[in-house]
Amino acid sequence: DGDVDLLVGAFQHFADEGRANYLFRNDIGSQNAWLAIRLAHDGSRFNRDAIGARVELVWTDLRQTRELKANHGMDNADDSRVLHFGLGDHGCPRAIEVRWPNGELERFEGAAFGQNRYVSLEYGTGMAVVPTPRPIERPTDRPKENTAWLPAALDGARAR
Repeated sequence: DGDVDLLVGAFQHFADEGRANYLFRNDIGSQNAWLAIRLAHDGSRFNRDAIGARVELVWTDLRQTRELKANHGMDNADDSRVLHFGLGDHGCPRAIEVRWPNGELERFEGAAFGQNRYVSLEYGTGMAVVPTPRPIERPTDRPKENTAWLPAALDGARAR
């Protein structure tokens, strides 16, 4: 029916325990907008399933991020290779940004894909984004609030 359901498999230590699996069916339906993204690549620059890629939907005042992983958790089989985003009442994102496993960043026009559908984004078909270098502040004993900094041992300086 197009919405996401959840199947929870019971963990068994021994074959004779016989624990039940549970299906949580989403009967509310697709009352809110959604977008499901599958990444595609031929395997020449990185793995063809794009495992490790990060996809970010960008609106004016909001960002949603998902990372493509081969599995999640222990004894889990969430391996659909499709990233699901709930759009709520925000509508289509302005842009879809993909940081591929090789570190390259591409931007796709969000309105071109619409909502309530499955889309496939292929490596090399978006607009390449040149990363903006950000200066790294030198570590101090008391860093400023809301400031990211590297410990001295990570930036090549002598550790304190």
